[in-house]
Amino acid sequence: SNPAGMSIVGNASVDVEVTANNTASIPTAEFTNDKTAVGSLKITKKVTVNGGTANSDLVDGTYKFQVKNEAGDVVAEPEVTITNGAAKTVQVDNLKVGQYTVSEVTGNLGLGVALADSENTTVNVTENNVAGIPTAEFTNNKNVGSLKVKKNVTVNGVAVDAATKNLADGTYTFSITGTKGQTVADVTITITDGESNEVQVDNLIPDTYTVTETAILQA
Repeated sequence: SNPAGMSIVGNASVDVEVTANNTASIPTAEFTNDKTAVGSLKITKKVTVNGGTANSDLVDGTYKFQVKNEAGDVVAEPEVTITNGAAKTVQVDNLKVGQYTVSEVTGNLGLGVALADSENTTVNVTENNVAGIPTAEFTNNKNVGSLKVKKNVTVNGVAVDAATKNLADGTYTFSITGTKGQTVADVTITITDGESNEVQVDNLIPDTYTVTETAILQA
């Protein structure tokens, strides 16, 4: 392989004819390489939840980018994988000296995740810039909220008492579906001694949700 920025000028292979006892006229395979000034850039990816610091798998995933030169040609398509919500930086090397535009491919973003700033960042790459590599920083935010499901139980339309409380006991199951097609895992509420109960469902993207009771399983 060639060093960074080095490319062959002309053919990469040359045919030479070797004859017997050719000490007076030894053929030469000649190659010319051209050195292009190159440098690097970095991409830092941060993801927040409700504008705060993320430290959970809510934002985990692979985020894709494009690096374009001044002519608008895509010269690199790096990816950044976020694990446990931790910010991560990747480095793109062997870029010719010049100005580059780094863009996030937003069509890859999950539900509720959006860019918190511009989707394009311009950086200047200088030759052999190991001491000062420019960084294109992107921050995405995932907005989430919560809802509660509450189960009230009566017997013959009357609040339970000491005599009837056991008649209301059982496990009650609910499904939750959003308008964007996202389905939350079934939620169950268990009633014991007739006491009404509720559960909270977190990490829902902002939307209108339909909560449906799907089954009543008496204890």
